[in-house]
Amino acid sequence: MSIVVSAGVTSSGLTISSGDPLTVLSGGAADFSTVLSGGSATFSYGATGGYLTVSAGGALMGPGQLDGFNLDAGVVSGATVGDQGILEILSGGTASDVTALGTATILIESGARATGTMVSSGAVVDVLGSAASTSVGSGGEEVVYSKGAASGDTVQSGGVLVLAGGTASGESVQSGGTLDFEGGLKTELIAQSGPLTSTTVLNGVTLSSGALLNLNSATVLSGATRRSRRFQLCRRLGRRRDRCAGAGGWRGRLP
Repeated sequence: MSIVVSAGVTSSGLTISSGDPLTVLSGGAADFSTVLSGGSATFSYGATGGYLTVSAGGALMGPGQLDGFNLDAGVVSGATVGDQGILEILSGGTASDVTALGTATILIESGARATGTMVSSGAVVDVLGSAASTSVGSGGEEVVYSKGAASGDTVQSGGVLVLAGGTASGESVQSGGTLDFEGGLKTELIAQSGPLTSTTVLNGVTLSSGALLNLNSATVLSGATRRSRRFQLCRRLGRRRDRCAGAGGWRGRLP
């Protein structure tokens, strides 16, 4: 039997199993609910959900908004994570075409994968698993931690990509975007000798003209100039902790 939550109605504590799909219509809400293996939940545009759990084998579809803290061990597709909301993708879980608004956080745990994520305006995607085709807009940030891997991402003007021990391939940092390196650069950073040019590939990352490169505790490359400068990077890992590390480094803008 299908479960439908209409406009003006809030349902809590639902358990969605195989054969009982949930549909939340615009103006409706479903909170503190679980989608079991074989179950599915669809949140229409204008619908909201919060504190939801998608079990392995379960599926949640957008484009509705997820608020509060949400867990995904199954599949989440096309949803929007609202301001201050959190979507944690657990090992074995996947997410596709998810948009993070305001100060939302998407946390991709080890063994999890996300594709087509969009973050901007204060939103963060923390990568300990695998992320592909992420779009980082103005005010957004993608942080790739140790054992995390990012590929095919685009950092637009005002966006930030942080490689904090993770790996990257096919990344593009556009004019006005920023690439930050943190630690371990002696083995992680590969560059052509000579000065940085208008398009330079660094460890799988293409920096376009006007992009900003920050090297934190790094070895100065041939052709680069080191300036006496101290800057501080403050990063967060989802809901878990705040981390600030100050260090001298090199900071340069491509011509």
